[in-house]
Amino acid sequence: MKISQILLTLLLLGQSGLLQAADRNIWCSGKLDGVYVNTYGEVTIKGDWGTWTQICNTKTPTAVDAVTCSLWASYAATAVKDNLDVMLMYSTSYDCNTLPAYSAAPTPFYFMLKPTK
Repeated sequence: MKISQILLTLLLLGQSGLLQAADRNIWCSGKLDGVYVNTYGEVTIKGDWGTWTQICNTKTPTAVDAVTCSLWASYAATAVKDNLDVMLMYSTSYDCNTLPAYSAAPTPFYFMLKPTK
């Protein structure tokens, strides 16, 4: 196979979505500009690193069970109320400032209230 054929194949795979960047761990940290829970149970935060992102759902749990999701909602509300820093860890191909918005966002692996000094 010629190099031009290989490059064309890689280009076509990339455009078709079959060739994706590998997931890696990222840590998004900073202040929360807001948090809300809607009637569907979606817990959504606005970190100062990006846009509004859903972190879990209290009514239809997937990777995060309802109890943990409720705790995360409490952590987020506390962070907003007390102006605390948080850290969320994701396994994704995105960067913190390019995470998809709302329910399209990946689910974090953890939600941490950062210690105050």
